[in-house]
Amino acid sequence: MQTWVDNHILKQETGDSTASIFASATPMRVENYISDITILLWGGAGSTFIFMPLIIPFVNLVNFLLLEKELKIKEAMKIMGLTDAAYFIVFLLQYFFVFIMLSLLLCLIMKVSLLKKS
Repeated sequence: MQTWVDNHILKQETGDSTASIFASATPMRVENYISDITILLWGGAGSTFIFMPLIIPFVNLVNFLLLEKELKIKEAMKIMGLTDAAYFIVFLLQYFFVFIMLSLLLCLIMKVSLLKKS
């Protein structure tokens, strides 16, 4: 159907009644499949190895928040002159760098072990 429409448009645009498009399928060369044992070794546990290092900072964050609530550290520092903006910027930067380092470490580990051929 598409070839018929394309041929009709081609004949109409060029003014040549003998112009036509011929569609054909040709095979595409692909590399042979290489069996990789890494996937079998990692199996379904791969997501666990990715998830567990990222949960450690989360546990530390919850621990810090509970400790801060218990000891009222933020209020004491506000009394000493700390602004809310400075407190939260330092807090965000700390966890930003922790997660960046963890992400780079996970990428390196996966590149070396799991994603050798990519």
